[in-house]
Amino acid sequence: MAPLLLLPDLLTEMGLAAGPVITAAGIDPRLFDDAENTIPFRDLGRLLAHCATLAACPHLGLLIGRRAGLDALGQVAPLVRNAPDLGSGLRTMMRYLHLHDQGAVPMLWEHDDTAILGYVIHLPDVPATAQISDGAVAIVYNATAHCHCWS
Repeated sequence: MAPLLLLPDLLTEMGLAAGPVITAAGIDPRLFDDAENTIPFRDLGRLLAHCATLAACPHLGLLIGRRAGLDALGQVAPLVRNAPDLGSGLRTMMRYLHLHDQGAVPMLWEHDDTAILGYVIHLPDVPATAQISDGAVAIVYNATAHCHCWS
């Protein structure tokens, strides 16, 4: 749930009652009480699709990800945060993200001084894959762009 903890505040800012909106998507709002709670990937997609529709915001996933940082990676965050440099941090994230995110596979291609990141949802029939992917990309961007230990 760590990447989603900002969703209720975002919905409220958009003029929506977060609790009822989340409940109407079939999600227990109490899941937002603890970053280490889990949500099935398809339920995540259903929640984001529902919220994006009600908020009339096709870029909701991006907004969530923009507000999130390294802590959105849950227990993987300290491993990444303590990496000595950006490359090591990204490789650590790729190596251990499956402990936090079991619905997608992160990828990292490195060549000389260039790195390309990928994020592939591997489960079929997941709603709102664009919302999820946008949020994931924004989270990684924030984690790498604003982590003082890698500058």
